[in-house]
Parts: sequence; C-alpha cells; structure tokens
Amino acid sequence: MQFTQTAAPTISSGFGTSPSISANSTNNSFQVNVGTGGTATSGVVAFADSGFDHAPFCTTNTEQATIVNTKAVATTTQVTLSVSAAWTASALVDVHCF
Repeated sequence: MQFTQTAAPTISSGFGTSPSISANSTNNSFQVNVGTGGTATSGVVAFADSGFDHAPFCTTNTEQATIVNTKAVATTTQVTLSVSAAWTASALVDVHCF
C-alpha cells in the first residue's frame, strides 16, 4: 500500500539561513534548499501528515566541487538530514520517502 500525502513538509530546525521546501512538494517527495551560509551539516524536516513509517532516500542534486552524500533518518513525524561536510550554500537535496 502506498501512502500519498498532499501537504508539503516544513523545515523544523537546522540547515543554513532561510532554508526552504520547494512549492510542489508532498510528504512522499520533496526538495530542500539548505539555505545560505555554506556551513550547515544537518537539519530536520517535519512531515505534514504523520502516523506511518517513512523510508527516505536522499540525493543532493546541486553541482558541488566535492560530492556530498546526504544521510536521512526518519520517524513517523520527521526526517533528519545530515552530511559529514557542509552543504554548499543553497544546495538542493531531493528526498523521496517510500
């Protein structure tokens, strides 16, 4: 069974200055702009609808001098994104939940 949520998640904490979620996002698939600053290594996104398990997969789709692998750990209410080296300013991270 696939759960499709129509409401976009929100930035809960972390990331850089003025992070955002793209306008056409849902709980199942969304894009995070990590904001400016170039020093952020983690952030939390809150799901608009909770109550089911999320198995997130992330890709950083912004060209960077050094490839950054984004790790995601989810609960039924949020997903924490983290990297070992800071995202570049305004990096875009695609998150897909299954």
